[in-house]
Amino acid sequence: MANLVCAKCNKKIEDNNFVECPFCWEMYHKECWEETKFCLSCKKYNLDFARVQAEKEEAEQKAEQEEKLKVENVQEEEENEEQLFQMPTKEINHSPIANTIILVSKIAFVLGLVAGVVVGADAIINAYSFGGRVVGIASGFVVAALGWIASVLINGFADLINNSQKTAYYLSKLVDKKEKENDE
Repeated sequence: MANLVCAKCNKKIEDNNFVECPFCWEMYHKECWEETKFCLSCKKYNLDFARVQAEKEEAEQKAEQEEKLKVENVQEEEENEEQLFQMPTKEINHSPIANTIILVSKIAFVLGLVAGVVVGADAIINAYSFGGRVVGIASGFVVAALGWIASVLINGFADLINNSQKTAYYLSKLVDKKEKENDE
């Protein structure tokens, strides 16, 4: 066995690393025989070649399936993350308190606008000079602008309440997720 040479690669064959062709007893390295479709001496089909190829295909398919599962798991985790941070329900999005404050904001805007028109109209009707009328109309615009500013500030307070509730909602979801991860 000391002088055995592989029929395929013409290199010396080590002990325990050789295979014989079952038809002509030609010697090969195990790896060379598994890569050879037909024996180089007798030209007979290598049955081990078919088995090795089938095993390789099976291993490749298994690797592809595992990769596909990994990709699907990553996509599923990403979808779960997206679902975690989707817009909350209407209860959280529009609380009764925030809706009441938004209504007050609209009332403040309308009252400011009406008061501005009343002040401007009063100045036009009751002022005796042109300068008095201009000052009255300007005062009406200022009153209307103050009503609009009050409306914006009140509406901002309603948004602050809504955002606080959304933040609490998202934090509770994160805590739930962290608890589930810790349980696993």
